[in-house]
Amino acid sequence: MAQQATFKAIPEVKTFKQLKGQQELGQKKLAEAEDELVKLHVRIKELEDSVQKGELKKKAALERYASNETSLTELKNEVKTHSLEMTQELKNTHELIALVEAAIEKQRDIILQLQPQIQDVSKTIWGRIADIYQKKLDDAIGDTANLLWVAMRNEQPLLRPLLFSDLPERLKQLTTPDPQELRNLSDKLWNEFVGAD
Repeated sequence: MAQQATFKAIPEVKTFKQLKGQQELGQKKLAEAEDELVKLHVRIKELEDSVQKGELKKKAALERYASNETSLTELKNEVKTHSLEMTQELKNTHELIALVEAAIEKQRDIILQLQPQIQDVSKTIWGRIADIYQKKLDDAIGDTANLLWVAMRNEQPLLRPLLFSDLPERLKQLTTPDPQELRNLSDKLWNEFVGAD
């Protein structure tokens, strides 16, 4: 229930999920087209072998016709079966390969165009998460930070503005988590506001 409220708090989550869905669909289509291209190349090789065998059979049929072992009708049937049909299928398969290669390029372009959009929306989401937590921090601290600052200034009137190096160690640790904790917190926040990828 809390997760639904966070989705509503960040309207860009819906856009992010739509873009990720488009990207996943595009990658699936790309993989299917690449698989089909591999199959077509295998088929081309088979057809080229068949065309070569058909040429040999056509020569053999011509020799049989020349030596009166076969009729003209049988010669035409053999040539049609072994040569013309295979040549036409070979031509059609080459056209299919060109079409699938064009589809692959188009799909890659679409996926590449989605990448920067996804990154931009992701950055916006992180900005919104930061705003939410800034508000939570402001609400939690309230005037405490200002009161602390006033007390410190009254204690030492010539105190310069607070620098990072002046912060207590525990506060420094809170503001600069170690890399593993940073990854864990990042995953936790993303899952809380966007959901698992």
